[in-house]
Amino acid sequence: MLRDLAVTTVPVAALVPYAENARTHSEAQVAQIAASIAEFGFVNPVLVDAAGVLVAGHGRVMAAKRLGMAVVPAIRLAHLTDAQARALRLADNQIALNSGWDEALLAAIKRDLETSPWTGEGHRKVWARLRVRDGIRVSAKRLLRLMRENALLSPHRPRRKDEDSHERQIITTAPNVMWAIDATQVTTVQHGKVWIFGVAEHWNAESLGWHVTTRGTRFEATQALAMAVRQQFGHLSAGAARGLALRHDHGSNFMAEHFQKQVRFWGISPSHAFVGEPETNGVIERFFRTMKEQVIHGRVFQTIDEIRDAIRNFAARYNAEWLIEKNGYLSPLDARAARLDTTFRRAA
Repeated sequence: MLRDLAVTTVPVAALVPYAENARTHSEAQVAQIAASIAEFGFVNPVLVDAAGVLVAGHGRVMAAKRLGMAVVPAIRLAHLTDAQARALRLADNQIALNSGWDEALLAAIKRDLETSPWTGEGHRKVWARLRVRDGIRVSAKRLLRLMRENALLSPHRPRRKDEDSHERQIITTAPNVMWAIDATQVTTVQHGKVWIFGVAEHWNAESLGWHVTTRGTRFEATQALAMAVRQQFGHLSAGAARGLALRHDHGSNFMAEHFQKQVRFWGISPSHAFVGEPETNGVIERFFRTMKEQVIHGRVFQTIDEIRDAIRNFAARYNAEWLIEKNGYLSPLDARAARLDTTFRRAA
């Protein structure tokens, strides 16, 4: 029920503390309240009954006295009976206590999740451990509410990762130090899903090789890599790419014996992306995203040949014109040309 409650200024000396107030305030608490009032002003009026006895705001009045304030803002609740005023005092104090308890319970929940060796556990197991192990008795519904409000339920909790699992640096300072290979799929009308394999340079994000096929096996993966090796080194004989590292995920086509043997034949060392961390293969992942945004999404392909034409045209234009921040906003080919120019200048 809404009432018109007016805020008035009341002399501090006229305010009568409630003799049976259930909450006490330490000197530290009063000092904190006083500091808040000094910083932001007395923005939270005290509540008084018809006789001028405090209903809520004892700590604020103590802080006002410490600050030497003569008057404070107040709301007079003249419509309350004595019984209602007593009930409101208790309710106001209990709500504050409940808030503190929720914070303590939330801290216990977070501590339990951090120390548990398992991932994906629901609120019932957390509730059981708190009840049995820690002696915290709380209803399962209340615990569920707190976990939901703070995004602690299992679908929202990120997997715990070892922060030292890798250096979080996949960009090289020179070409032909690390390449990346990956695959994605696109649907056509006549040929169904087709595979696109791609190879990218970690140094300047250049597209080095690609292969479009109806099958996504180890043999097709090798075709894309062969295109890149031939383009960069001019031949496919043993040791052609010696010293190069190849970043790839744990897909069966890349982990197959045939693919791994061919990689070693060219002198390439495999560099596996971390499981569950696609960002460690981020160069080729970002290339595929750009490719899909530019030539795949929003377009209907009838045949595999249409996709081949689209990828061929895109790769050429991407290398020549796509500006990349890590290259100083140069395209991959312009970045390579700038490096060659600098190298020749130094040699001269």
